[in-house]
Amino acid sequence: RRLLQKAPLMPPSFDPPQDGAEIDVDKAWHGIHFLLTGNSWAAADGTVNPLGALVSYGTEIGDVDVGYGPARFLSSDQVAALAAVLAPINKKDIEPRFIAADLVAAEIYPMIWEDPDDDAFGYLVSYFEELKSFVLKAKQEGKALIVYIN
Repeated sequence: RRLLQKAPLMPPSFDPPQDGAEIDVDKAWHGIHFLLTGNSWAAADGTVNPLGALVSYGTEIGDVDVGYGPARFLSSDQVAALAAVLAPINKKDIEPRFIAADLVAAEIYPMIWEDPDDDAFGYLVSYFEELKSFVLKAKQEGKALIVYIN
């Protein structure tokens, strides 16, 4: 009887993302979500809103908590829907929604909203613009997205 030794299983390969294939919105994710949706997490009435892409839109992938629940998948159609609602939104549209006391009352992370030494609104806007550009590019390229908060 001959015993053959099997080659060890090779781990799946990982190719680092190409430049522009990922985005990190730092700690601005919760504030951006709040300015876009008016709520701190998912809508109280259970409605699904593409503007909730940072915390609640899309389909959960598995059940591994990567920080704030499982990662979520946005299909290319969902990315297109998100891009359509983000495209017309600009700084002037979200500025009236930035009321520091409201962000504090809603316990929006990272709780920097009332610090007079920080330009908290400028911080959120810069990451919002980066996010918007990223989503519009993904839509243009017909891509899907994976979103996670850790």
